[in-house]
Amino acid sequence: MDSTLYLGTAKDKQGNLIAHAWLRSGPVYLTGAGEMRLFTTVAVFGTDYSTEKIEGARHESNLRA
Repeated sequence: MDSTLYLGTAKDKQGNLIAHAWLRSGPVYLTGAGEMRLFTTVAVFGTDYSTEKIEGARHESNLRA
């Protein structure tokens, strides 16, 4: 089964760095989808990096350079 692990960072209300991870398989987010929009993607690990079929993906195309 193809899957992609995303790692993201953001700052909380006090300015502290916080991190979050979410997991996607095909078009389905298995974990972490509710909070992923609050974070900037800093790393992506997986077998399928296509953003065309992922609604709401952020910064992913910049990571494939």
